[in-house]
Amino acid sequence: MVEAMASVGVPQDEICVVLGIDAKTLRKHFREELDSAMIKANAKVAANLYRQATKDDFKAAPAAMFWAKTRMGWREKVDINHSGSINVDFSRMTDEELDEFISARERA
Repeated sequence: MVEAMASVGVPQDEICVVLGIDAKTLRKHFREELDSAMIKANAKVAANLYRQATKDDFKAAPAAMFWAKTRMGWREKVDINHSGSINVDFSRMTDEELDEFISARERA
């Protein structure tokens, strides 16, 4: 029961309430379960995700993309295009100048 609760992220103080014991007793008697539960859960999820991501099926794409981003460090390129006509160097403005600039834009 301790391993099941810890594996899904139930806080130790809440596990203590369910078992009717204090935190020291929980850690003394269930140290292995507390230490390994999340690792085992993560391994199961990763294995399942890997199986989904490596299927030869278009439905595998989201799992494969998630795997690539989280396990392989891949990132999506984000382009920010500014189409306005403002040509201002904000880095040289004081806080007061920025406040005034923003206020003027809000009034316009």
